[in-house]
Amino acid sequence: MALLEEMLGYLPEYLREFEEIRQLLAAEDPHITALVDASVGCVDEQYIQTATDYGLSKFESLLGIHPDPTATLDERRKTVLAMWFNSLPFTERQLKNRIIALQGDDNVDVSVDYGTYDIAIATRLLYEGQVSDLMHILRTMVPANMTYAVENLIPWVSGTDLYPAGGATALTTFTTISDIYVPSENE
Repeated sequence: MALLEEMLGYLPEYLREFEEIRQLLAAEDPHITALVDASVGCVDEQYIQTATDYGLSKFESLLGIHPDPTATLDERRKTVLAMWFNSLPFTERQLKNRIIALQGDDNVDVSVDYGTYDIAIATRLLYEGQVSDLMHILRTMVPANMTYAVENLIPWVSGTDLYPAGGATALTTFTTISDIYVPSENE
């Protein structure tokens, strides 16, 4: 009814008192409300952070991304954000920010040795497709004279307790590392 009162405010004083006018505006109210909602939705679709499935599919099409059918909307949004902001020149801060946007948190270590032009990167990428997205970022952003080594550390937490048997126990630490192989141009 708030929209009805607003529409009545646009009419001259003498028309506001007619019941026929009120009924006409009340009949138009749902249609105008739907138009207002649709126009707000159009604005939301223009930005990666607020786009729905429809809007994200348009961004993915522009970037040539073929999303995994099982990927969630948030995973797809992170992929699009990681690919969308591809600006030069290369800086350590830009690279770290791109990886943070892809990963979804700031638990990323980037170390650049400018003497040897080596970059060491430690990530915690958990979702399928993020490693290939990271490789795309590195191929398009890092200068060709720099090398990079990526270590993807996936935390592993056991759901059960371990108890010693026979009075002796051995403790082993497990670290899962995703090795990334980049073929050379000769292969």
